[in-house]
Amino acid sequence: MSMTAPDHWWPEPGKPRGFATLLKQAALFPASYAYGRAVLQRMASPGKQPVIPVVCIGNFVAGGAGKTPTALAIHDILADLGLKPAFITRGYGGALATSSFRVDGARHRSDEVGDEPLLLAQKGETFVGPDRLTSINSAADLGATCAIFDDGFQNPAIEKNLSIIVVDAVMGVGNGMAHPGGPLRAPLKGQMDHADIIVVIGKGEAAHPVVRLAARMGKPILSATLAMHVPDDLKGKPIFPYCGIGHPAKFFNALRDFGLDVVKDRGFDDHHPYTQEDARQLLGIARERGATLVTTEKDATRLTARTGALGDLREASTVISANLVFEDPAYLKSLLGDAIRKWRRELSLVEFD
Repeated sequence: MSMTAPDHWWPEPGKPRGFATLLKQAALFPASYAYGRAVLQRMASPGKQPVIPVVCIGNFVAGGAGKTPTALAIHDILADLGLKPAFITRGYGGALATSSFRVDGARHRSDEVGDEPLLLAQKGETFVGPDRLTSINSAADLGATCAIFDDGFQNPAIEKNLSIIVVDAVMGVGNGMAHPGGPLRAPLKGQMDHADIIVVIGKGEAAHPVVRLAARMGKPILSATLAMHVPDDLKGKPIFPYCGIGHPAKFFNALRDFGLDVVKDRGFDDHHPYTQEDARQLLGIARERGATLVTTEKDATRLTARTGALGDLREASTVISANLVFEDPAYLKSLLGDAIRKWRRELSLVEFD
């Protein structure tokens, strides 16, 4: 199934929408209204109380917005507060993700557990499965004192103690419509009612409508940037980046902004399962251009422990890592600490240091 979003979902900021686009959106409005209303009604349902507090990292739209880098950064802050966080995720695309289990980064592959869980497992204990409550209980049994949801904001099954919503400053919320007319998972105002903190990642104007709404509703708004770690030996060399993430152009443009010589790029759908033929094509183009193959950490997990051309592709690719840097980490730490303390007071538990 293709994960490519329709063009009308993400109009260029400041560019008038053509008649054909407006007509398409008008035709999809009834379906978008019905879908968004159903999601909001579901989000209003009461959830089950978990045995440990839950910090949920979500977004308002379908596709990537920086949830996983945010979850990784939140893990460090919670650990600094003296907690033992565990990641809880459904494991998109994982063949084994039909029951809850702990991810073993040394044993599992991305086609078994999903690509993002493998990234999370490099940082801390990670549990995958369709039943998040079972995963939480398993994590708690192994000593976890809090849980971090990577996604799951719109799922009401579990009571969240804090919902941190990530917004991409360049992409924003697209055309402002709910699926299928746009990328929103439900109307923005209704989703904002359930959000506790808004994190805007990057520099751009597309997130301004979200920021204004959040400010009117009294939601804390934090700024953050993704800091890429580019090896020095790539500077001055022709490179050929490829990736299968939510918005591949963001990765390619970031490399160009870094001053690298991008001679060609190739984007795939989000979570794209690379094939041997994909690998042969990428390797062939790189040879023809005399370019170094470059990809993301998330894509690299889909090439790990593979044989044939896929193994050759992983060996030939330079992986660009990135971490999320908050503009005011102390403020975020205080918000997280307050949420955990509130949960402990409500359950009459002992305070952490």
